[in-house]
Amino acid sequence: MRTAFFGVLFVLASGFALPGGAQTASPVSVESLRAALQKSPPPSLLIPTFPWVAPQPTRFGMLTLVSPDTNGEIVKVMVPIGDLVVRAAHGVSNARRRRAERHAREEVSRALRDFEARQPAK
Repeated sequence: MRTAFFGVLFVLASGFALPGGAQTASPVSVESLRAALQKSPPPSLLIPTFPWVAPQPTRFGMLTLVSPDTNGEIVKVMVPIGDLVVRAAHGVSNARRRRAERHAREEVSRALRDFEARQPAK
């Protein structure tokens, strides 16, 4: 965009080449164009806010989409890290408990088989 603008600026500042070598004076001076460029703010994405409409957060599974806080933000995604960590810790704990219970059952059944094998036949 700047390249195109400076190209137009150059053409306006130097004037169009006319047949016969005659050139016309530019109606806009280079200094006035530079001043206008320095005055104009850079384009930004403005999000209109209406005080009577409060946007509600939208949930997609574990993710929550909330309205942006500042200009330039398009979407704000909230991820419940604490909840995910707690779920992972509970999952690991449950897996360890199931494994320990399975090993305990196997040990008890092995001990019962050994005990029954040592008993005299009736």
